[in-house]
Amino acid sequence: MGLFQDRKQAALEKALRVGDLEKFQLALKNGARADAPVRRSHYTIFETACNTRGRHEFISACFNENLTNPDPRRKENPVTHEYPIHLAALSMDKDNLTALLAGCPELSTVVEQKYKDRTALFLLFERLNSSNFAKGTDCIKVLLDNGANINTYNQHKFTAIEMLLRGKENWRKKILQYFLNTGNLPEGDGTRLQMFLLLLETNRDQEFIAKFEANSEPFTVEQTRTLLTTAITHDKEQMVRKMLEKETNIGEQKTLLAHSLSMCCKYGKNRILECLLKEITQDVDEVINQSPLLSLLTKQINGNSDKQQCGYFKCMEVLLEDKRANVNQTDKQGFTALHYAVKFRLEHVQEMLLTNGAYLGGEDLFGRALICELNPYLLYQHLNRCVTDNGTSPDDQDYKIKLNFSNFQSPTRSDEMLPIVRLAQSSAGRELLGHPVIASILLIKWLRISVFFYLNLFLCSMFFFSFTVFMVLYYGTDSHNPNMWYSLVFAFLGLAYITVREVTQFVLNTRSYIRSAENYIELLLIVSAMTALTLHFTTR
Repeated sequence: MGLFQDRKQAALEKALRVGDLEKFQLALKNGARADAPVRRSHYTIFETACNTRGRHEFISACFNENLTNPDPRRKENPVTHEYPIHLAALSMDKDNLTALLAGCPELSTVVEQKYKDRTALFLLFERLNSSNFAKGTDCIKVLLDNGANINTYNQHKFTAIEMLLRGKENWRKKILQYFLNTGNLPEGDGTRLQMFLLLLETNRDQEFIAKFEANSEPFTVEQTRTLLTTAITHDKEQMVRKMLEKETNIGEQKTLLAHSLSMCCKYGKNRILECLLKEITQDVDEVINQSPLLSLLTKQINGNSDKQQCGYFKCMEVLLEDKRANVNQTDKQGFTALHYAVKFRLEHVQEMLLTNGAYLGGEDLFGRALICELNPYLLYQHLNRCVTDNGTSPDDQDYKIKLNFSNFQSPTRSDEMLPIVRLAQSSAGRELLGHPVIASILLIKWLRISVFFYLNLFLCSMFFFSFTVFMVLYYGTDSHNPNMWYSLVFAFLGLAYITVREVTQFVLNTRSYIRSAENYIELLLIVSAMTALTLHFTTR
């Protein structure tokens, strides 16, 4: 490029920069090129004009002078890979877009040009915010009037409307209202879903119900899940009921019900949750425990918030009032709601869960007992509430005390002792062992096993006494002594009993057996007794 041409280009750049249209047109007439790059920039003068607000006359001037062949609107920037349509859209200037698209042949191919898998319309939706939505909406209208597709999507298969629906600000609703009022939505299943989402977003409930009931082509399960999620997040109880009532397939109805319950718990919508629980019939009530709803709620409760104002806490109250809900439902990690309540120090949640029978014998990933992590005072207060009477006077003959043991009953096995054993191993919780509830459990267990305890004591005593008599009086003597055999018979019976007992304990609970030092002492006793008896009969 020669010196004179450089001066022409410099004059063209300066005129564009300062906004002097006459000098810009003069420079073009003198031979300056609008498709030449701006100094120290990746963009041409034409592209810079497209990307600068208030430069629509300069864009038109480029077309009026010498920039028509080849058409610059179809030329991709070799460095940034943007097209002029994208730059004009990002300028947020509807006049720039209008000037760029005026008189454009094959207009639809220009407005659908993609930069990083996104059209100009999609770029506008991405950059909309509360400060520029008015200007952005004007640009969107220009693109739509020139054939842009509202259902355009990016590389992640998100449509422009879905980008807009991600927030709840009022300016988003104004844009959505424009689409609904103008009907500027192309036909297609995806657009049909977007239309119903828009109706939910803009609170046009009666119109939604009318269109949904008149809808002859049913939505897929995934699409219905999307609609249900949007309806729940916007507190549309009637809409949720309509969508669930229209589903006739039992399997899909269960799927949608389970999803709706999860969404209610995820967003703290206690009113809709209560309505759904009332309408869940016996033939589909298993959906209530299909997901760990209580755990989901517990993880979202803020310990500093007022429980009377917390939607998640209210959802928990509603869920626990329904006796079909399993308070000990575990999640994928094997944790119950009480685990999370203890982990996050949510004492008001702990009280509610314990009142509804949450099991105290669980453990965390590190093997720490759940009952040992609870606040001892809170546990003491709860145990006090587990002791009630029948409402009569203590002097009345019909007076009875009722004890509630539900917190000690495992949902998977019949072992009430595990929480008590772990409590006894905790220094902070040993004082609770004397509480009437725990003492009563111990007494009941003792009454059940006392017969076996005394039988075991008798058989072991018989073995030790008879074996001691044999070792002291007859070991190493003549085997034909008849008195020796009286002691040996009882010793053999006792030894056989102890051996069978140890083998049974090992088979039933191998891990606990190996960990106990007492079992090794008993095994040593068995081996020693067998060795002594063997040596007596084999050694002369």
